[in-house]
Amino acid sequence: MVTNMVLRMVGAMLLLGLAVSGQAQTPANDTKITLERWGCFGTCPAYTLSISGDGSVVYQGKAYVSSRGVHKGRVSQSNVQLLVQKFLDAKFFDMSDGGIVVDLPVRVLSFSVNGRQKQLREGCMCPPELVALEDDVDKTAQSEKWVRGRLKMFFHWPWHHS
Repeated sequence: MVTNMVLRMVGAMLLLGLAVSGQAQTPANDTKITLERWGCFGTCPAYTLSISGDGSVVYQGKAYVSSRGVHKGRVSQSNVQLLVQKFLDAKFFDMSDGGIVVDLPVRVLSFSVNGRQKQLREGCMCPPELVALEDDVDKTAQSEKWVRGRLKMFFHWPWHHS
């Protein structure tokens, strides 16, 4: 009898813990992730993409993209939280800028959460974790519809389907 009551109490505490941790998973109001891709001397796409903690997405196409100008979208807060966790797991706040080489696309990645913020610029010599984060931002925001549209491009894109 006592063992059964203890098991019920432990189960109730676990459920309460899961409910509380689920609420803690909501991205902070100040969460913002921005990816800016600059063109190169060729036809590299140039655009800026921002994802906020509430799931709002703002894209601004500049050059060599299917959709120019400002476009807005939305992703789930759970997808934003997954992306935030990827930044934290990759130790984004501990990363350094990568080297920039003339005529290669430059990327600027910014991350703000819980009062902390950092911006990294890179062009070619950067940790693979940083490139993976850039790709994850594009995938989460579903930017392919604005960048590529129906146009086929012949170089690596994070959303490339094998």
